Amino acid sequence: MPHEVDQSFLALPLRALADAALARARALGAAHADFRFERVRGATWRLRDARPSGTSDSTDLGYAVRVVHGGAWGFASGVDLTMDAAAKVASQAVAMAKLSAKVIAAAGSDEFVELADEPVHGERTWVSAYEVDPFSVPDEEKAGLLAEWSARLLAADGVAHVDASLMAVHENKFYADTAGTVTTQQRVRVHPQLTAVA
Repeated sequence: MPHEVDQSFLALPLRALADAALARARALGAAHADFRFERVRGATWRLRDARPSGTSDSTDLGYAVRVVHGGAWGFASGVDLTMDAAAKVASQAVAMAKLSAKVIAAAGSDEFVELADEPVHGERTWVSAYEVDPFSVPDEEKAGLLAEWSARLLAADGVAHVDASLMAVHENKFYADTAGTVTTQQRVRVHPQLTAVA
């Protein structure tokens, strides 16, 4: 059964922030602007010789505005989830593009950014294929499986030490640009790793 984008991500002011940033970039004369909002939750569970040795669980959240202004790229980012802050980040991106154009000119280069034609992708949503969200599995169950694998390796002839770990990531991204493309995506991935020393 296909999964849907996490409702707690969709509840964030994604479109309002994008609208504020893109409107400011347009008003400042950007030939192109795009807005990216990202939330990434990452967690790890580690065992040494089948015993827990550490865990971590953190979430990073922020957004960025990228522009083409005067034939140069400009980029800025922020974490303040207000419309004024998003507009300010767009202004900073335009200021960076203007500075980049001056540096390019001072270097005697005739470099000029022109974007290739790209169709507008309207409203699109994409969710990676997965059966179980690893964050819905109790920590004890994840640690128990790692401990079981570790014990099986430790029982093998000559194995003196085993490290086991599991990394899980839940990543959400929202993208909008001045051409009209708006995409929302969710990726879920796991990375188990075992090391046996003999």
